[in-house]
Order: sequence, then structure tokens, then C-alpha cells
Amino acid sequence: MRLEIIQPDDWHVHVREGEVLQYTIPEIGLHFARAVIMPNTNSPIVSIDAMLAYREAIHAAMGQTSFEPLMTLYLTADFDPSILKSAKEFPWFHGVKLYPKGATTGAEQGVLNWLEHAEVFEQMVLLNIPLMVHAEVLSPDVDVFDREAVCLEENLQPLIEAYPTLRVVLEHVSTQEGVNWVKAHYPQVAATVTAHHLCFDRNALLNTRIHPDLFCLPVLKRREHQQALIAAVTSGHPGFFLGTDSAPQAARDTYCASGCAGIYTQPYALSLYTQVFFEQQALAHLEGFTSLNGARFYGRSPNTQRVCLVQKPMKVPEFLPWALEDRLTPICAGQQLAWQVEGV
Repeated sequence: MRLEIIQPDDWHVHVREGEVLQYTIPEIGLHFARAVIMPNTNSPIVSIDAMLAYREAIHAAMGQTSFEPLMTLYLTADFDPSILKSAKEFPWFHGVKLYPKGATTGAEQGVLNWLEHAEVFEQMVLLNIPLMVHAEVLSPDVDVFDREAVCLEENLQPLIEAYPTLRVVLEHVSTQEGVNWVKAHYPQVAATVTAHHLCFDRNALLNTRIHPDLFCLPVLKRREHQQALIAAVTSGHPGFFLGTDSAPQAARDTYCASGCAGIYTQPYALSLYTQVFFEQQALAHLEGFTSLNGARFYGRSPNTQRVCLVQKPMKVPEFLPWALEDRLTPICAGQQLAWQVEGV
């Protein structure tokens, strides 16, 4: 079986920095025309100069592939809202990312009290700049599986009520509550959905033994939440779109006593998304999810190129090459996927 769609975009991806870019960057252009680059590098992207330097490093690592990197700024406690007007002048500037302080990898300089950043949000509304949110609370009183639901109630709902024209993206939505919240507040609010949250529940992470390569934040949830995500994306609802949250970690940082969160899905995500839609007999909605909904929400034109997906077995390697004499474990390592992009 063959299926041709408009070339997709990845509206949420981590590529890291330094010498590892030679491994993460070329694979994005194999499938995606545009990719929103997350700013939680070792030194967060909080200035125009840092954003320009990061974009130049990404371009230098592209090799034989090409895509448009859409850049973001990291909202820190001392973020200067005056730089947003200058950032907006770049057509490839995409938005501002909010990390709750300490909530995930690279979130050490995130924010604590969201509404204290009124000047930033007011400027974003004025300039029509979207806010992308890692929606979790980090509190010893909140169970790790409830962090997203509590964040919606305590942080996101007050935020959109205070700024009813601020466009907000609930990144890597992982719960039934998140799905319902997006549906209730679209078109002000939308959500990216990862391949791993669609394909796995928490049993895959914790059943019989721990699988560190499936540890992500937000963590995988119960099966009913996974089913809610699948129903949302395959229904054709325009408020949900592709964002892999592909987050590479060296094997030494994954398989250790205190492993880092992050699942590397980038080379295989499109195959996994397609399988989900195929299993739900919803391939008619795949193009909207992968290629149209995100562009529409962000006010960008759909891509003109097309890609062809074929129902043909593809073996995922056990490991991928990585820098510093280490290895990288991809999602579904050693397994066989049912779909692949033709010609790749």
C-alpha cells in the first residue's frame, strides 16, 4: 500500500548542541520540511545572539539534507520582553517556550510563578507570538502521573483566562484531561502529540522490568489516556498536530542509576504515526495531523513538497552512532516497523 501526503512538519524537536548536531540534524530533513527547535540547551536560548548562533550551527550540520529550523526562546525568570519585537522580525522565529522550573531535562532555569511574567505575555499578545508550554507541575504533593492534569487547573487555565488572545500550545499532551482541555479551548489552544505517547502506555515502561529507553517527561500514562490521545488525533480534530518531542540521550545517560528523560524518535516517528492511523482505519486524517493542522494554527502556509509512505517492513537498528564514543538507542530498537518513507 502507498500513501502520498503533503510533506509534514515537526512542531517540537530537540537536537541538542555541539558535535552531536552532526547526528541529529541530517535525519530531520529526511522527512520534515520544517522543525521547531527547542531552546533548552545547556546554556538556554534567551537572546537574539544565542538564537542566531544556534541556527547557524544547525545549518552547518545539515549535510545533504535540508529543512527550515524554526527557532524559539526560553522563558526564564529574568527574561527580557523587549527582545521579542526584534525576534519577531525574523521569519523563522517561532515562539517562546515555557518550562516549569526543574520539570524536565534542561528546565533548571524555567519559571515558578507563571503569572508573574505579565510583561512577557502582554508583549506576546501584542506581537501575536505563540507560547509553547511543558504542562507539568513539580511538587512533592502531586503524583508524577497527575502532573499534567494539575498543571491545567492551577497554571494553564488561569493563564488563558488572563490572556484570552494568547495562542498556547500544550506540548506533548499525555492525558485525557489534556485532550478535553484542548477541545474545550480550541482555537486559542492546540496541542502537539508524540509518537511514543500514541504507541505506548506505562506498562511498556514498567512491566516486569524497567525500560529506560521509554522514560520520557511527561511520563507515559495509563492505557485509557493513550486511547484518548489516539481517538483525538485520528478523529481529524484540527487542534492536534505532530510534534515528536524527539529527545536524544547518549546511552550512558539513559542506562544508568539516574537516567535522563528523553526518547529518540526522529528517524522513525512518521512510520509510527502512520501505523496508528492505519490501525484505526483513519488514514484519511493522517495528512491533516502531520501536515496541515500545525501550519494552520501557527499561521504558516502548508508545504508544497509531498512524501510517499509505503507499507513495507523496516528494521530499526539496536543502536545508532553518537558522539564521544557512545551510542544512541532509538525508539523500537531492534523491532520491525510496518511503514516507511519511500526513497529514504
